[in-house]
Amino acid sequence: MKKSFISILCMALFCLTANSQSISDAIRKFDTAMLNAQVSKGETVITSINYSDTNSCGSIVGWIKNEIKLAASQPQIPRLTIVQSSDILQEEQTAVIATTRGVPLKTRKMLQKKFVISGTYQQVEDNVEVFLFLKTSDGADFSSAKVIISMNEVNKRKLTLYPQNVEQAKEIYSDIEDSKKTMAKRNPENSIPIVATLLDSENNIADIIYPDSKVHFLIGSPEKDAYIAILNISAEGKKFWLKFDKKGTNKKFIPAGETWRSPNFRPADNVYGMETIYIYAASSPEGLPNADSERQYRPKTITTITRELMLDLSDDEIETGTFALSYTVLPSPAE
Repeated sequence: MKKSFISILCMALFCLTANSQSISDAIRKFDTAMLNAQVSKGETVITSINYSDTNSCGSIVGWIKNEIKLAASQPQIPRLTIVQSSDILQEEQTAVIATTRGVPLKTRKMLQKKFVISGTYQQVEDNVEVFLFLKTSDGADFSSAKVIISMNEVNKRKLTLYPQNVEQAKEIYSDIEDSKKTMAKRNPENSIPIVATLLDSENNIADIIYPDSKVHFLIGSPEKDAYIAILNISAEGKKFWLKFDKKGTNKKFIPAGETWRSPNFRPADNVYGMETIYIYAASSPEGLPNADSERQYRPKTITTITRELMLDLSDDEIETGTFALSYTVLPSPAE
């Protein structure tokens, strides 16, 4: 009986070890999957890697992305070619983010020769578990891998796992998910798929920005004419409705198939944490929320606004859609 118990324990430890991979192991697995699928070469774009349940991240994400690029550059990995998002067309950039978020945009057809790597991570006791996903251009999972990083490695490199306002980030994430459930109750024919992407000064997709960053965001290629209203929730928990003209209106029109670019902006000085740009889209201005005077984010703010709109739209045929774009402001690496 004792020998049997030891054998079972050894098998369990072997399975645990076999299921634990390094980033290099994960990239080799993706390369092998492409080989088995007879993909001779694929261009791979790295997109968001988020701390679970926040859609935000810490400085560990920059390190993970660099490790992915380093692993993919090895000669024994011939099928993965990592490209910067600035190397692809602007329309494709919005399609990349749609691929990882499951938004059914027609522009995804432009990505037929590309793959996307995205992921989530969480701390489990003394390790960080990273789940990486290799997706095809139509958003389908092509391969996946679990990576184990010890907290000793994280601490040694002085990496952070989550933003400084992590509790607010969790609250906003929950609010956004509840809002999605409310929107899902509408007839799909009355929806407007819409997607947004944050880009740095070199037009690379950015999920981390620093005090000296100059960034902008794109609202890309809606399949239907859309009016939009944009709510920004700052790292301090302040609410700002984006104004589009001198009259102070918070409503903007984007024709179907076109892309709107925001003005360049920088994060506030010495304020760090997750920030969110929440976009409402509607086929008529009457389908958008009016900017309120409340300056502080309150729990369930987004869900409450969405529910009020759903009640107002219950008897008409105004089409609507929403999209949440979250990013993390971190101190400069030298700070």
